[in-house]
Amino acid sequence: MASALRVMVIDDSAVVRAILTDVIGRCPGLRVVAAESSAMAALHTLLVETVDIIVLDIEMPGMSGLVALPLLLERSAGARVVVLSANVAQGAAAAVDALALGATETMLKPRQASFTGSFGTELTQRLLDLGAPTGVRATPIALQTPDDGFSAQPAYVARERQVTALGIGASTGGIIAITDLLAAIPSSFAAPIFITQHLPAGFISYFVEQLTRVLSRPVCVATAGERVVAGTIYVAPGAGHMVPVRHNGDLYISIDATPTALKIMPAVDPMFSGLADACGAGAVAVVLTGMGKDGLVGSAAIRGHGGTVMVQDSASSVIWGMPGAVFDAGLADAMTTPVGLGKLIGTMPSHNEALLV
Repeated sequence: MASALRVMVIDDSAVVRAILTDVIGRCPGLRVVAAESSAMAALHTLLVETVDIIVLDIEMPGMSGLVALPLLLERSAGARVVVLSANVAQGAAAAVDALALGATETMLKPRQASFTGSFGTELTQRLLDLGAPTGVRATPIALQTPDDGFSAQPAYVARERQVTALGIGASTGGIIAITDLLAAIPSSFAAPIFITQHLPAGFISYFVEQLTRVLSRPVCVATAGERVVAGTIYVAPGAGHMVPVRHNGDLYISIDATPTALKIMPAVDPMFSGLADACGAGAVAVVLTGMGKDGLVGSAAIRGHGGTVMVQDSASSVIWGMPGAVFDAGLADAMTTPVGLGKLIGTMPSHNEALLV
């Protein structure tokens, strides 16, 4: 048990705490080291206890789980948080808020009689997946960006070509990473931005609303046949892959529901591959935190057409799976934090007409 993942359960129901402690504790590789009835008690325990994963309820007396989430992340030195609540049904704003505040996963809390069986299996598997090795943490490449926090000599210089389209792909932990990256891109950046974030269809509209609240750019859910407008952010819908295509010199959006080899919907690879074909050397791809390797094939296509690929560094990623796969394949032109990537992108000249390459 020395190598088991250390789990903290936070729920105001004594019955739920007992059930979760039993379900998690019976799984090899997991160990419940604390079960607390409130966020304040959990914060106190974290002063003396080290945990890898926190299973957190939202509705609790005193301090809600959403209010406590950033504090728990800070106090636990970045433990991964799974929000388990009746308030995170598909499409619920609380689920997107939790992910934006730093939660790694959200799961719908079942009735107490349904905590075992398939739910118990799904929960423990998710916890094990969160603790699985995601690759060796690499040393970030220092970038030529203002105030990026690196003291080493720059290892990457922005290419002297105009960016005609920016594609961003992310999964676990991606909502906050995407927000940080976009907030760091100056308003002078004129190219259209395409985002594929692994989310169920019911969550996409809330994600778009959140981006709209914090950014000064237009943000919308992409629709099939839509003509691309410069300076606009397009988010892939949950029911299909967003694929930029060029027709008679104009850039449009196609929605493709064909399953990918990775069985992910929406997937990053089709978006990147579409950008490679439509924009060639003017395409820039960014791969942010996430489990798995979605984005690897598309990044190879971007590089093959002369475009630029950037990845989030290991230290700032919730899971360095997707960016790590691209980095390990030798496809990354640059690597740093989301904020650093946003600043770097802002130094690259961007075309103010989305319809021209």
